[in-house]
Formats: sequence, C-alpha cells, structure tokens
Amino acid sequence: MVRGNVGAALHAALSETDGRRIRRITRTDYGFLCQVVDLWWGDAVRYLVHPVYVDHFSETSLVLEDDRGIAGFLLGFVSQSRPDEAYVHMIATVPDRRGRGIGRALYETFFGLAGERGCRRVVAITVPYNTGSLAFHRRLGFAFRESGAAWEGDVPAILDYAGPGIHCVLMEREL
Repeated sequence: MVRGNVGAALHAALSETDGRRIRRITRTDYGFLCQVVDLWWGDAVRYLVHPVYVDHFSETSLVLEDDRGIAGFLLGFVSQSRPDEAYVHMIATVPDRRGRGIGRALYETFFGLAGERGCRRVVAITVPYNTGSLAFHRRLGFAFRESGAAWEGDVPAILDYAGPGIHCVLMEREL
C-alpha cells in the first residue's frame, strides 16, 4: 500500500529503482505485448490486449522494464460509472521472471494512481481456473466479490461476464 506523500511515491514508482522501471504504456509496447501475451499467459488472450488501453487509459496502464526489457504489464482504468472504483483488466509477467515482485510492483503503482484519482477500491478479474492468479490477488489483499456470483468449486464466478461461456471471478481491494 502506498502511504504518505502520494506524489512523491508515484514519482519514485514511475522512475528507475533496483534496475526496474515502471512507466505508462506506449503504442510501441502495445505492439510488443500483442506478440508475447499468449505465450506469457499460456492461452489465447491476445484479443484482451486492446488498443483502448494505450489510446484512452495510458495514464493508468503500466509496463515494468528490467535489464532484459519489458518484464510485465498491467492494463487498468478508473471507472466512469463508479468513479470511486478502479478496474484492472489484465496483468501479466514474463513466465521466467514470476515470483520476483513484478506483479506486486505494478499493482502498488496502480493503487497509488487510483488513490490519487479519488478511488477507494480496486476491482480485478480473472478466470475461475487460474489458480495462480487467484492466489496472487489474495496475497495482495483482494477478496472475492460474491454479489451476483454462482460458485464454481471454491470460487464465486460471474457467469458469462466476458461473453457467452466466459465466466470470471471479480475480486476487490479497498485502498
């Protein structure tokens, strides 16, 4: 969680530390991510990396670079219909660099950006079978949003959330 002077924290977070740099997404990043995201996810998810995140949500969509290039990204925005809520559409890291705090660093920066914009909570989605993502979000303090959900095993899923037959788990975290 970002505490203290948000402006100073964001400046530090959006600059280079420990050989890593978090910055806002660019059109060049978009082209690269479209080429690698299916490999990173191990599934056909390229269609989820939409240019709207570069064209309209680049202030809150982020990439993390390390000494080998882009190591992870987060696509997110502040909701227009719920201005106290920010939404993370997708987060991914290079498979061989997982477990090194990349996702956490991206989220911590996003939490700061969302809070600076008046948000009181962050909502994230994943699919019910992505146990790694579910565990990661729980470690970050996210809780299941159960309202309107049907239980699939031990997780509450919103049926057809991302289209017919694409059920998603919504999770939220207070800032």
